[in-house]
Amino acid sequence: MGRDDDGSNEDATETFFPSVPGLRYIPNLLDAETHDVLVQFIHSQLALGRSGKLEKKATYTPIPPKWDKRLQGREMLQYGTYTHSNRVYTDHEVEVVEPMPEILRKLVVERLVERGVFGEEKNEEDAKKNLSSGGGGGGGGANDTSRRRFLPDSCTVNVYRKGQWLPPHVDNPNFKRPFCTVSLLADEMCIFGRGIVWHPGLDESSTSGSGSSNSSSNSAVLPEESWYDMTNALDGEECRVVCEKNSAIILDRESGDVYEHAILPVRAEDGRISLTFRKRDWDEDAVNKRTEETEKWRAEYREKRKTAYEATKEEVVRVETERARIARERLERKKAKEARKLETLARKQRELEIVEERRKEKEEKKKTKEPKSKTHKECLPVPEGLLKNDGDDNNDKKKNDDNDDDKNISDVNRMPEVEREYVQKVYDVVAKQWHGTRYRSWPAIEKFVANQPKNGFVADIGCGNGKNMHDVVKGGGTVIGMDFSHGLIEICAEQGFEVQVADALMVPYRSRVFDYALNIAVLHHISSEERRIRMCEETLRVVKVGGVALFCAWAYEQDKGGVSGHDFLAQDVLVPFHKRPIAKGMRPAEQKELDDAMVREGKAPSHGEINQEKHTVVYQRYCHVYKEGELEKLFEKIPGCKVEAAYFDFGNWCVEVRVTRELK
Repeated sequence: MGRDDDGSNEDATETFFPSVPGLRYIPNLLDAETHDVLVQFIHSQLALGRSGKLEKKATYTPIPPKWDKRLQGREMLQYGTYTHSNRVYTDHEVEVVEPMPEILRKLVVERLVERGVFGEEKNEEDAKKNLSSGGGGGGGGANDTSRRRFLPDSCTVNVYRKGQWLPPHVDNPNFKRPFCTVSLLADEMCIFGRGIVWHPGLDESSTSGSGSSNSSSNSAVLPEESWYDMTNALDGEECRVVCEKNSAIILDRESGDVYEHAILPVRAEDGRISLTFRKRDWDEDAVNKRTEETEKWRAEYREKRKTAYEATKEEVVRVETERARIARERLERKKAKEARKLETLARKQRELEIVEERRKEKEEKKKTKEPKSKTHKECLPVPEGLLKNDGDDNNDKKKNDDNDDDKNISDVNRMPEVEREYVQKVYDVVAKQWHGTRYRSWPAIEKFVANQPKNGFVADIGCGNGKNMHDVVKGGGTVIGMDFSHGLIEICAEQGFEVQVADALMVPYRSRVFDYALNIAVLHHISSEERRIRMCEETLRVVKVGGVALFCAWAYEQDKGGVSGHDFLAQDVLVPFHKRPIAKGMRPAEQKELDDAMVREGKAPSHGEINQEKHTVVYQRYCHVYKEGELEKLFEKIPGCKVEAAYFDFGNWCVEVRVTRELK
């Protein structure tokens, strides 16, 4: 309802305030249904206004930026009369805005007429009395016979966000008295007084926690809680009225012409809407009389506030100086940030230019490129006879005849000597140095793992030092691995991975248990097509139907983008690995002696050679490098699977193979 320091006269339907003559308050003017219809209409009009789609664009008024910055203001919809900064525009003012909508007349004005706030001018004599009556009816109730009767022709819709407010002011004298304001959405406080001294900082800063993106971060001098303390009256304040949702407050006589009113910062999260209904007064004498009266009081109030300001000037200057300093520092930081941003953009642009220059240089070199010179990274063809050792085959068959347990191992599963001597034993003897140079996956593998189920169960067949297993774990999956190199498996175990020594042609896992599998850099160490097919079958066997396996093997076409620097002179080649001495100051010959001791134990290859120039012991790795399309053809001979993708990556051919049904 309302509060008046001198006491108030109240009945069940309205309130009058003796301390502010002519001030009248009517609660519950509107019902909930009418309220919601009005709010919906106003929001639709705001949307049209903001997008410039109202027929008369001046009907919608946004908040001026300088006011919005300190939250002094609100969005407005003006019907019937156009005003700005409490001034009425006289040049074509009616034409620049739309007339009052019929919905406002029907739902609000008619109810105000019922309550005696407004009324029809019955005849010409009544109209003349209205024109000559000046200030308007008394402060009594609806039955006051001296009240002038007219209907409003203008409505100003004020839309406040949380934290927005209006300073003390006397309403425009160009409108007749009384005028009326109806509140929607929330209950808010209105202050009435004569020469209200606004708190320093309130009209120069934003409210704390207002939520405005444009508002200053400085809090007002006066804490927000005290603005609504009913016992903490401002200097010049006469009374405060809580304008409840759906209520109306009427200003007539002194309350409209002498007393100021102000709106404290809106507290409601959804803001507040007010509808102010007024009648434009075309009687120049009446307007001039009201203007003279209001300007006299306005001048007195300005002088009072000026005096109050001078008393607090030192504090205000200090606050403003501090704000200016903060604003200056913010501007400097912003400029520095922009400068860094421009510097970064310039650097990136230069880097792009350098990359483009290098690309052009490479293109030019390619055009004038001489035949490739032989380098120390040449990979020679496998010597004749190394890939098929008849003696070993006969010995294997003899052993097979002598041992019934070996009858379950087919010839294709037996590891040829070339793979044992030039692959398995080589990796055992160079494992630690090899691990130091292989620490992350190739891009294609990272991408493949990222595209698989995050919580998948994964098999890494030929896991090496475990570099690819890290990607699975990072993605939330569980991975187990196997490799035939004891040295590399020990390195995996030291990293905490679950691994075991096993042959990729006889995978020791149950069928159809893994969501997907990795088989990376293994196929190029298998010496026959039969064994390659068998290894692919074993990898696919352990993958669930619908799952996928990724196979990657060295490409013969290293000129397509390989990074190894190797020059393969055939598809079956020996790739040198230069093993450095394990201790500083150790000679290659001493390292060779240590390795030879492992040779006698069957744990190291016997073909190591000393390279004095590079200070290393050189071991050869057997590799079968694949030509384009060759890898995919292996899977044409395996039923129950389908190649879904084939591509070149980091000098390797890669294929993604989907298990489509059970493999026999």
